[in-house]
Parts: sequence; C-alpha cells; structure tokens
Amino acid sequence: MAKVKTNAEDLFAVVKIGGLQFKVVKNDQFLVDHLKDTKLSLKPLLVATKDKVEIGKPEVTDWVCELEVIDQEVKGDKKMVFRYKPKTGYHRKKGPRALYSRIKIVDIKKVKNNS
Repeated sequence: MAKVKTNAEDLFAVVKIGGLQFKVVKNDQFLVDHLKDTKLSLKPLLVATKDKVEIGKPEVTDWVCELEVIDQEVKGDKKMVFRYKPKTGYHRKKGPRALYSRIKIVDIKKVKNNS
C-alpha cells in the first residue's frame, strides 16, 4: 500500500464551520456557507501531527486554526425546481443560487498556555 503524503509538515486539523466539519491543511482553500466575518480563529476538533493525534472533548484547547475570507460572496450552482401539472399547461421553473464564502487556512498553530 502506497503512503499518502498530505504536505511537508504532515499537519492537519478538523474544524467545524457552519455546522459542517472540514479537514483542513495550511494554505487550503474551499467554499463554506456565507460568512459575515473576514478573519476567524477557530478551535479545532482534532489535530494530527506527524507524531501524534489530539482529539478534543469537544475542542482541542491548545491549538488554533486561523482562517481568512478571500471572497465574501460566491454564488453556487442553481438548484432547479420544476413544477408541472398535466393537462393544464402549468409549468414553473425556478432556480435559487446559494451564497458561499471562499476561505483560506492561514495557519494551524499551537497556543502557549500561561498556567
């Protein structure tokens, strides 16, 4: 079985954004539901390094994922809704487009505790 190489540091995290969980790596970009903030700092649910895996209950307290919103409003694909009633000539075609935000993972870093 071939070994899958994620990145040079072999560091990734799982964060919860808008009710969904995402596996993130530094400098990764993806779409999430529309966000109003431009910069976010989230506590990850799981952090995996080359040596060990830390699982939070519910969050890992000594790690932080910093996110930056690149595009505030990105329109998604149309979700087609088509209504039809036979023998009456009734046709309705609608297509709402959901708004998303494109975010970039700026950094995944360990926070120093002052205790």
